[in-house]
Amino acid sequence: MDISMFVESYEPTMGNHCRQVLIVPYKSSINIYSRVTDGTKGTHNKWEPTTLDTLTSEVKDNEQTTRRPVGVYVTSADVRAIDNKGYSPVLTTKAVGAHNKSIVEVKSDVMDIVTSFYSQIEVGDDSLEEYVIDNRATTSPLVVPVPTQTLDAPAQQAAPAFNVSLATVPPLHLAKRYVHRKVYNVEDFAIFDTARADGINVLIYGPTGPGKTTSVEAWAAERGLRMATVSGNASMESRQLFGGFIPDGSGSYGWIDGPVTDVVRNGGVLLLDEMNFISPKIYTTLYPLTDGRRTITLLDHMGETIEAHPDVTVFATMNPDYVGTTPLNYAMRNRFDIQLMWDYDDAVEEKLVKSKALRTLVKSLRVEAAKGQYDTPISTNMLIEFSDFVTKLGYDFAVENFIAHFGSDEQASVRLVFQTHQYNIQSDFGIAPEIKNDESESTQTQSDRLKAWVATANTMTV
Repeated sequence: MDISMFVESYEPTMGNHCRQVLIVPYKSSINIYSRVTDGTKGTHNKWEPTTLDTLTSEVKDNEQTTRRPVGVYVTSADVRAIDNKGYSPVLTTKAVGAHNKSIVEVKSDVMDIVTSFYSQIEVGDDSLEEYVIDNRATTSPLVVPVPTQTLDAPAQQAAPAFNVSLATVPPLHLAKRYVHRKVYNVEDFAIFDTARADGINVLIYGPTGPGKTTSVEAWAAERGLRMATVSGNASMESRQLFGGFIPDGSGSYGWIDGPVTDVVRNGGVLLLDEMNFISPKIYTTLYPLTDGRRTITLLDHMGETIEAHPDVTVFATMNPDYVGTTPLNYAMRNRFDIQLMWDYDDAVEEKLVKSKALRTLVKSLRVEAAKGQYDTPISTNMLIEFSDFVTKLGYDFAVENFIAHFGSDEQASVRLVFQTHQYNIQSDFGIAPEIKNDESESTQTQSDRLKAWVATANTMTV
């Protein structure tokens, strides 16, 4: 069966339009059709027959392909339509639809691509089969098989193309310096161990900076578990979670797993950090993984369905009600059987921050914040940073840096609080100014001053 090739290109001056070219084997010849379209229907988007020479003169110097070109089978019905109408509207529609399924962006010279495909069609090159999108559901991957990735898999070198990191075991020092806490009178790691053993999803929520993310990282490090972290953001796309086709460096394309897919295939810890920053239309694709099915489906890779490895634990963290976040819908939130409120913990901060006066100051600020005095959260991290900066850069720098975290309308009030607690905080750090008693004054002088004060007092009484 003959294969027609579809190419789309664009350059900035085209605005909301793009150029589309369809190269069609027709009987013993090759037909070329093209149009510059804004993607809507109408006579202004009509396909017109053209030639290589005409295209060469029309295509602009900086015009490049938008996505990977696609192939479409040419049927006998398409040939009859060309006989009768000069082109096949069904074939063009199929080609545009297939191209819309192509997820891989490719920037290449348009005429080089068009000329190459023209030559391949002319000789009946069977390798064009790999570009056909609509046969992927029943055939093997286009270029390379799906890699079952491990830490040493070469395919992981391509992961930066999606700006993600695949699963690795966190460094052990995270566990060594971690301070445990009890949640509902149960130690944190005991809760996580139960979740892992029973396949339970864990949601950790609370204000910024009390150690939500750190707790999962430290647990994974201590247990030697591979971990992948997906940091939520509003612009996230599905392929950043699951993977996609990318260039393999030799002119072909191969599939690379995303962090979610890697953990599902090979086991480990999946942390959806700041999950409520992720668009619901994205995180709802995780429904099958987080319910009893324990599967994911890769729609962009032939609809492959993967059953989760027996040792997969899913965590999510979030700061409720923060600017830019979206509340988790009930369907997603109910998939987390363990839900832990992770607030600032006095016992944890006492071990991390040695200055009692600094902890006292922060408690007073948090009390006022609860009353609405401050909008800025006062995190445990801010206390640790303050202590570190006092040692390395001095007290004044540490104070001003702490105050800088607050809004401009809050800073004066916070500075006044620091002035009130200054001596005690400096004393905790061993840098308080020494207070000296003035012993140079003679006993007689002191007695004379006392008599003068008493005389003044008597006069005022009279």
